[in-house]
Amino acid sequence: MKLTKSLLFRICCACSSTQGIFNVRCYGAKGDGETDDLVAILAARDAVNAAGGGVLFFPRGIFVISDTIEIGASTTVLGLGAASVLQAKPGVACFNMLLVRDSDDVRVRDLVLDGNRAKTSPPADPDNENIGCGFLGQPVGKGQTGLSIKNVIARNHHGSGIWITGPHNSDDPYQLNANEVEVIGCQILGCGSRGVILTRTTRARIAGNVITSCTQAGIQLVLSRAAVIDGNVIQKTVQRPGTHGGHGIGAANSFDYVIVNNVASENERWGIAASSGLGLWPKQYRMSQRYVVANNVCRGNAAGGITIDPTLPEDHPDHDQTQDSYATVASNVCVANQGPGIRTTHAGYLAVYGNICDGNDNAGIGIVSSRYAVVADNVLTGNSNGVGFFAEADVQDVGHHLLGGNVYDRNTPGEIQFGPYHPAIRQLQDRWPREGDGGMNLPVKPTGGDPAAPVEGLLYLNTVDKKLSVYADGAWRTLTSW
Repeated sequence: MKLTKSLLFRICCACSSTQGIFNVRCYGAKGDGETDDLVAILAARDAVNAAGGGVLFFPRGIFVISDTIEIGASTTVLGLGAASVLQAKPGVACFNMLLVRDSDDVRVRDLVLDGNRAKTSPPADPDNENIGCGFLGQPVGKGQTGLSIKNVIARNHHGSGIWITGPHNSDDPYQLNANEVEVIGCQILGCGSRGVILTRTTRARIAGNVITSCTQAGIQLVLSRAAVIDGNVIQKTVQRPGTHGGHGIGAANSFDYVIVNNVASENERWGIAASSGLGLWPKQYRMSQRYVVANNVCRGNAAGGITIDPTLPEDHPDHDQTQDSYATVASNVCVANQGPGIRTTHAGYLAVYGNICDGNDNAGIGIVSSRYAVVADNVLTGNSNGVGFFAEADVQDVGHHLLGGNVYDRNTPGEIQFGPYHPAIRQLQDRWPREGDGGMNLPVKPTGGDPAAPVEGLLYLNTVDKKLSVYADGAWRTLTSW
């Protein structure tokens, strides 16, 4: 619906449903910030449902409510922006302000959802995070399509600002019934759980939101497929004590998604946890695969900038073994984080290229107990190590990486570091040439003897023994000497 001046005038003045517009004031809502307007708003909602859909309109005012408003199909909940406020009644137990179940084509626009957290009580069960949300989408069976939340301010809720969950017809994301949603241009702040959490969604779009000072995750994606998380700003996410939360953006057990063009700063753990155990643990669920993390800025996060960590739980028989991710981490800027700029752990089939990692308190890029990673064309400056390759003693099938074309400067104690259990890797053009030099820059061995733990096809230029060697057919062979 396009909000023209004439339409806004008709909406604000409407006291009939002749054009499908149901103004809550016409059903007795006061909007004075004191009167409990729940009964009047439900009467307006019932009129919308009886008409088969329409606009449930909130004009300027603070509309106090004491319980949930469930929205039916083909309904637009519309306000006038920051001037139209739904506020939880002081002294009551927290509740979900707006609820949608198996209803298609629901839209929420230009409205404030204020949970009044300081003046309402938390859920009786502190582990029940389905209570106390600004918006709860909960399709149980068939799912829903056409759910759209735009330009909404969700603040001060005991639970999440926006939580979309369901349907439960399958544990396989590729077999889920449709659960399509967009959350665009919203401001979410001061919530006691996630800013936006999506579980079992299909083709979701989370874009252009500003999320501040929420708990556990600014945006969390769980058991979903084909999501786009684009252009959000997430700051100062809080970690709940005794948990692994506190990320700007987190994804778990999801597939075919992209996390692009976001800014994640000053969060209490990772800026972006692109694949981790944030949500449902396997045994029955697969870890995330086939995703892209690109063009994001991660600054000043306590655990690090970006992590890919599909580590299985400790009671799983394959705990600490690598899981194939088929992931790309490209063109991100990770600066001044208190951990690594980018880290992968127990992940396989990775492309990490074109990133800028500067001033991080750990490696610019850390590859830990992972396999088949290409680490290329990154700019790594002022970190604690430029690139680090590490492996645990009991993890099998690590390595097989390609390192090349990176720029290093001021990384201490070294530009490239290998842990004690990590095998040698293939390197291509990965040492800084002298000024005026050109061509291919081979890895240089600054001490005598052949390198330990080589791989087939490895070339080394030994400046002490003055020879160029290749490792082939299980032995070092000198190609030339000078």
